[in-house]
Amino acid sequence: MKAEIRLNLASHPRRNRRLFWGLIIILVAANLIFWSLSIKTMVSYQMKMKSLNGVLGRLENKQKALQKEGDQFEKKIKAIQVELAPQVDRINRLIAQKAYSWESFFSDLERLIPARAYVVSLNPVLSQDWQQVNVRLKLAAPSLDELMEFTKKLAEQGCREIKVISEEAEGARNIVSEINFVYFYRKVNEVDN
Repeated sequence: MKAEIRLNLASHPRRNRRLFWGLIIILVAANLIFWSLSIKTMVSYQMKMKSLNGVLGRLENKQKALQKEGDQFEKKIKAIQVELAPQVDRINRLIAQKAYSWESFFSDLERLIPARAYVVSLNPVLSQDWQQVNVRLKLAAPSLDELMEFTKKLAEQGCREIKVISEEAEGARNIVSEINFVYFYRKVNEVDN
């Protein structure tokens, strides 16, 4: 019979196996530690993610509530604006009338009225665009010549729609004429020197 051939060339087989098993155990232990740390990290991140999602959900709810509140405030503001619009327009018109140069209007009117004539009544109405004044005026003059002179000066001044509405005798001395015309606003630098 033939002798058995041993292929194990290691002189101490158990010692060589210990090293191998030791390395395997160390690798498995390191792998388990790595996996346990990975799982722990994943779980902590998932918990943080859930808490952040909860916070995000609360913030979105707050945002929606604030958006609704903002919409309600906008509706209230629009309602108040609609309610106050006529008053604001009225105040703006008053401010514009104050800003309008009434001094210029009255000085022009005084310059245009003939020396022997005088104003009995005056009703100036400022237009919406604040550029012209619709005037209704009663002028007392001793003769029609003064009335003609006044209407001629109005036309030279640039007034439009000059209409003599009526003429009445006021006693024996004067004729009272009712005149309508449109006076156009002239800026101070446009006024003749």
